[in-house]
Amino acid sequence: MSASFYKLLAKKSPFTYKTIRYQNFLGDDMELFKNDCITKDILRRGRYARDELKLLTILFSFMPVRRIALDVGSNIGNHCAVFGRYFQETHAIEPHQEVFSVLSNNIARNGWKAKAYNIGFSDHDGKLPIYIDERGNFGATSFISNQNGRSYEVEVTTGDAFVKKYISEPVDYIKLDVESFEGPVIKGLATTIKTFQPIISMEWNSQTTIDYFMQNNIFTQELNQYHCLAMYPRWHRSLWPGFFGKIRRMVNKITTRKNCRYYVSEFNMHQTSEAVILIPPKHEDIITPLLEATADH
Repeated sequence: MSASFYKLLAKKSPFTYKTIRYQNFLGDDMELFKNDCITKDILRRGRYARDELKLLTILFSFMPVRRIALDVGSNIGNHCAVFGRYFQETHAIEPHQEVFSVLSNNIARNGWKAKAYNIGFSDHDGKLPIYIDERGNFGATSFISNQNGRSYEVEVTTGDAFVKKYISEPVDYIKLDVESFEGPVIKGLATTIKTFQPIISMEWNSQTTIDYFMQNNIFTQELNQYHCLAMYPRWHRSLWPGFFGKIRRMVNKITTRKNCRYYVSEFNMHQTSEAVILIPPKHEDIITPLLEATADH
């Protein structure tokens, strides 16, 4: 990517594409986008999505085998840095060209056991417009129009076609962070899911995602027989309603600040979650230990 291209982007957008360097909580030398919200969280806490990563490391410790991980929507590699310490190899998918460049740099600089691919996942092969949030949140980049910045077309493929072309080992884990595009991505991974029964984690905080899952029967088709768990905040209003509940939620926020602020429970499709964990039948034996372990963290 030429220097003139980046200058052009800077003129068109209030967001700066400059990067900085920072050592994360794992000791990795990370390249980060200056002024991006993910960067701000990493600078403040040493990592982005601290509680989700804590949950995932507990999950990984119970997995009997950890061969291939698919990091779909890898961004700059915040999660990929952790996956590389548990899996034999991580395949990091990032369609945003500028973000992909930083992701590739982070993988090479730190020697993570990962490969980066500048492509998107969908339910078909071809091209799709990608919408870039230029308000300082590259993590909101999506194939769903957000009208907060520019857009351009990128190559997309099905996850099944990608796995057939690039991966020879069984896929044991898939992480989705695709900003309301989870449904089409899972549709495109149907054969991979049926063949390998990987554990899957994803967000559940978009009405677009919920509508797609319901309309296309994702839970009864592609995810049939999967057991669904989810991470919920310990001070959610549904747990502690009313005036006295509000006081209790405030107490919970204060007393759990130094520990995990979330717990894992059975999935409720009517409640948003930053991390839904989908566990296939072959891993049913880890459900109880995972629930018990996360109840104490």
